[in-house]
Amino acid sequence: MVYNDDTKYLKEDERMVVENYKYFEENFDTLYEQFGGKYIVLKNREVIAAYDDFAAAVKETAKTEELGTFSVQHCEWEEPQKIVRYFNDNINFEKLGVV
Repeated sequence: MVYNDDTKYLKEDERMVVENYKYFEENFDTLYEQFGGKYIVLKNREVIAAYDDFAAAVKETAKTEELGTFSVQHCEWEEPQKIVRYFNDNINFEKLGVV
């Protein structure tokens, strides 16, 4: 995902994804110390949960949080690190077998 600091043209949920990713980048070293290897769920620039696998992160978080209000990042030194996982209610997670 490519972004710049001018997010005023983004919808609120898109803006939050950008903000969550900025938080992830800015705090990666600290997050890695605490959650290295985990899939962390970010909402409002905070880690609200951490899971061992991607499917569990989405499935469990979707039980308490509305899709489109959180993002999932793999807290790992992977290449490229700039992978953003964003979910909205337009995706049928049942068909994907995640929810």
